[in-house]
Amino acid sequence: SDAVDRILVGAEPPRVVAEIRCPVRLHLGRLIPAPGETTDAESGRRTGHSWRFELTTDALALSQEVTEAVLTYGLPFFERLHSLTAMRAWIVQARAKRAVLFPENIQIAIIDDLLGEHEAAALLLNELYAAYASKGYTAGEETIIGVAERLQIDLPHPSDRLS
Repeated sequence: SDAVDRILVGAEPPRVVAEIRCPVRLHLGRLIPAPGETTDAESGRRTGHSWRFELTTDALALSQEVTEAVLTYGLPFFERLHSLTAMRAWIVQARAKRAVLFPENIQIAIIDDLLGEHEAAALLLNELYAAYASKGYTAGEETIIGVAERLQIDLPHPSDRLS
């Protein structure tokens, strides 16, 4: 979402956004079911299909196969994430396996605020700020401080953490 990215970096998003800044990202091959498979593709439990390109690869056939995968699996996946609420639900489900310091947590706080859940956003940003600070991750701290300022959320002053 442009709104999420705008708050994350404090500027208009570029035409092409770095993958790490995308709140929703999933390897296309993980959406493709194996023969006879019935598990949920979006859970990330699949090992997924991947494509190899070598000097002997038929580039036309490979491009047709990837295009078909995008049309059959990729676009329907993103169509289901048409709202901030749907995007937030997918991120929460996908991050369940990850640590609190994972960048998507900042994006969840932004989405919460955009959905009118200012207190939930403030709580999450304060938790993230404390976690990043305790680990000494200054780059993460700076991002959280910037997002908090843009969302008008108060974070503890650095000197408050020393006591």
